[in-house]
Amino acid sequence: VIMVGELHGHQGVHRFQAELLAQLLNQPKPIALAMEQFSRDNQATLDDYLNDELGEDEFIKRSHAWPSYRSDYRALITLAKQQTIPVIAANAPPNIVRCVGQQGAAYLEQLPTAQRAWVANHLTLEDDAYKANFMANRHHEQAPNDNQFAAQTTWDDTMAESIADFLERQPDHQVLLTVGRFHVAERLGTVQRLQQRQPELNIAVIYPLMPE
Repeated sequence: VIMVGELHGHQGVHRFQAELLAQLLNQPKPIALAMEQFSRDNQATLDDYLNDELGEDEFIKRSHAWPSYRSDYRALITLAKQQTIPVIAANAPPNIVRCVGQQGAAYLEQLPTAQRAWVANHLTLEDDAYKANFMANRHHEQAPNDNQFAAQTTWDDTMAESIADFLERQPDHQVLLTVGRFHVAERLGTVQRLQQRQPELNIAVIYPLMPE
């Protein structure tokens, strides 16, 4: 698995992601693309677009694509579509994550079975290095609380589980994940949570460093 941590909206990073995918397509090992930018509940819509069963405008609308889709991620999806490679809608739905941030992880137990499946079965809520990093980031001079960390790791655990589940079904594949830099910095977050699920997995991490 290759995880490319991005600065959202940084065109240099987005170009690198598309060029890296193009290069990986030249390798003998089959490749799949996993994306933070699409959530599990929209996998079917994503598949319909990849299979030419949906036009682009309708795909963007139905999948709740990020506002920057056309400038930042269209090249990746177009390449995947042209080369008929799988694309994994890896993330948890934003509305569920927001509720976890307000009510805590226990909110997930209130969800109907189908919606509960859109989120990782297990959340990593322990006091680890990733939680310490998250709690040290202040927003409006206020430290995050445990519910907000539960929301954060809902993203990470769900992306990790999505990749692990795919590799259990398709063990011959490599996976390229596009994801925000914080989720993979210092090999924590999504990296750590995927490694916990598949300890023998080889995970490469690439992300930009900003000048001090």
